[in-house]
Amino acid sequence: MVEDIKQFCKDFSNKLFEQTTFQEVSGYTKITMPHLDPYNDFLEIYVQRGDVGHFIISDDGYVFQYVFTLISDIEIQKLIITILTCFEIQRQDDVLIIHARDEDVGQMINRMITAIMAINALGFCTIALGYKIPESHPTCLPQGGF
Repeated sequence: MVEDIKQFCKDFSNKLFEQTTFQEVSGYTKITMPHLDPYNDFLEIYVQRGDVGHFIISDDGYVFQYVFTLISDIEIQKLIITILTCFEIQRQDDVLIIHARDEDVGQMINRMITAIMAINALGFCTIALGYKIPESHPTCLPQGGF
């Protein structure tokens, strides 16, 4: 059974990688992952090489432009800030960034993706619980929850 589970995990990992795209955009590498946000869009992050052996990983302002404005409740916004703090992600203006070195860039990319997915899950929950969503932010979930 262990070998079966290992194979299932390997197959899933391969499928996830096959569905991930990498594109050069203005000096950044845009990584598009097959994870959906509350707007039914794929998750995107950006990686830029900094100094030798250093990378900057960014959400390009996604969380604060879309998710943070979607959720106007101050207590939930505090939870978002807590998530970012737990993942050691910094905010510069309205862009989330995390710094990485050559030896941990994969781990830091995973950390950014995981934090954004956690915030997206929080967004899904607040929508499902019936929090009012501005009409300018249509989502894939119905107003007022399920």
